[in-house]
Amino acid sequence: MICARELTALSPRTMMPLALPEKSHTRMTLSALLVCFFLSGAAGLIYQVAWGKALGLIFGHTAYAVATVLAVFMGGLAAGSAYLGRRSERAARPVALYGWLELGVAASGAVSLAGLTGVRAAYVALYPHAVGNGAVLLAVRFLGAAIVLFLPTFLMGGTLPVLVRGVSRGAAELGARLARLYWVNTAGAVVGTMAAGFWFLPTLGLRGTLAAAVGLNMLAGAIALRLSRRVAAAGTLAPALASQNEAPARTPPSILLLACFAVVGATAMTYEIGWTRLLATQLGSSTYATGRERARHAPHSNRLRVQFSCGDLAGCREAE
Repeated sequence: MICARELTALSPRTMMPLALPEKSHTRMTLSALLVCFFLSGAAGLIYQVAWGKALGLIFGHTAYAVATVLAVFMGGLAAGSAYLGRRSERAARPVALYGWLELGVAASGAVSLAGLTGVRAAYVALYPHAVGNGAVLLAVRFLGAAIVLFLPTFLMGGTLPVLVRGVSRGAAELGARLARLYWVNTAGAVVGTMAAGFWFLPTLGLRGTLAAAVGLNMLAGAIALRLSRRVAAAGTLAPALASQNEAPARTPPSILLLACFAVVGATAMTYEIGWTRLLATQLGSSTYATGRERARHAPHSNRLRVQFSCGDLAGCREAE
């Protein structure tokens, strides 16, 4: 058996093979988490396409339906990123927290269609009493949809900042790993959108499409929870909590920077609504038009998710 003194005397060439398994384990764990986030991106846009079609049964296939699903979807992402991103700083196992968030999205997404059906029933019941007041009817439909869809979108919004904290040890790794998570999630979003618009909805229907998204979230969550046990046992990918506790107080991001992010987000959503209406004149309000437009706009939606997360992570990066 080699004693500690003999181990320290070994040359770097001799010691190198001992470090390779840890690096290989870290690389495999990161790759598996990227697969999880790919599935999460696909599921998120499948939900958005399915919810858009379901809201079309409530609002009609008009700009109101598109504006409602975008407002609730992006509002939930923003709230979830801000709230859960900050709370994740105290999480001892952020990868496990990410897994539970994915399972929470699956559970709340599974009942969302029933909730939207209830909103439609409430609208039909209220219509005879408010037939002359379009503003009231519109407000009832919008608030009902917002209540139903807020929880799954809120949980979705927390997945990116939580996972970034789980795979980044500090500011040096933050940019590279955030960029990798962004493009992988965006690729999943494009695949999910095209699959929902051109395959799932025409063949499986609305319920089957939603079930596919729920299944993807459950798979991503199960993989992440399994990986979290390995991460905890191996001690890899853990955030540098000690260095964060010793770091100086956070510097809040610039108000001007946040204002620029808000303007970019507003223009992106305006473009999507406008382009959706333009495509409707060419392709009609079909699932193919919806899928094509969501796929084209998926990178912009994911960029806004990164902006929401960066608003919370920028202060941490500056502090480090």
